[in-house]
Amino acid sequence: MRPRVKKACRITLTALLCLFLAVLLTAVGLLLYGKVNLPGWFAAPAKGEIHRDVVYKTVDGRALHMDIYQPGRRLFTQSPAVFYYHGGSWNSGDKELDDDDVVKAVLDYGLTIVSVEYRLTDDSTVYPAFLDDCADAIRFVAAHAAEYGVDKNRFCAFGASAGGQISLMMALAGTDYGSDEELAGTDFHIKCGVALCAPTDFLNLDVYEEEEDRKEAAELLQALFGGTVEELPGAYRDASPINHIHKKAPPLFMAHGTKDDIVPIAQAASFVEAAEKAGMAVEYHPVENANHKFKAAGGLAVEPSVDEVLKDMTEFLIWKLIL
Repeated sequence: MRPRVKKACRITLTALLCLFLAVLLTAVGLLLYGKVNLPGWFAAPAKGEIHRDVVYKTVDGRALHMDIYQPGRRLFTQSPAVFYYHGGSWNSGDKELDDDDVVKAVLDYGLTIVSVEYRLTDDSTVYPAFLDDCADAIRFVAAHAAEYGVDKNRFCAFGASAGGQISLMMALAGTDYGSDEELAGTDFHIKCGVALCAPTDFLNLDVYEEEEDRKEAAELLQALFGGTVEELPGAYRDASPINHIHKKAPPLFMAHGTKDDIVPIAQAASFVEAAEKAGMAVEYHPVENANHKFKAAGGLAVEPSVDEVLKDMTEFLIWKLIL
């Protein structure tokens, strides 16, 4: 047995050495290309500058804004940027981030957060307005990357619920959207995406077990698209992330509660199955007994814990966006 133990130890040491060399080479590469701001790595944590209500486009006389949160410790000469899209069923919510908002945790890793205002659904505003706005927000930052100290080659789309659908669409097909003529010539690339409890297929409402829930979902989507699925099947199909899966898509992080009664987890499961079949890289975390807000449902224990999911998400951002 001893030779086998020695051989196993050699394999483990070799693996650790390879990992160390990979990290070292990555760090050296970043330094050589001027990506790392070395003094920032030794600076104490601090509150970064916030550029509030930056106008990124104007539609029919209405200005649309974004808030740009810059990291207190600038770890990179050009910071990777996370575009945050709020939830709210596409008809409510805003770009304001709470002090304890989970997305703010990425500031400690030298990332910039861009929280985007987009047009909400009403009697005169329907699909694809909100996706046009979200894509133009990315184009605006790409066009002004030097001004805000961001790296336009390291963008992440991030959102939950309706915002999760938006983040998936930006990662998979964002460049197909946009309505501002001044930004039309600006291209962009999403390096990775994060989608939490996101709807992925507007053509499949059979995931709702109760007839009343299916009816409510259909009414919500009718308002979102300005018509029923029978009237506008193309719009419903085009806005569904599951229909934009492709092999060269950026890596995705997805998490969804198994007890989610707002967006059933079957929406995430079917998307992940199709994505993996197409050869996409998806890190998927079903959270047992969690509802739409990742809270415990029915007094049952949540597994894995929310903290564990957030830790995994942070590691995903480090490996897929930063390094």
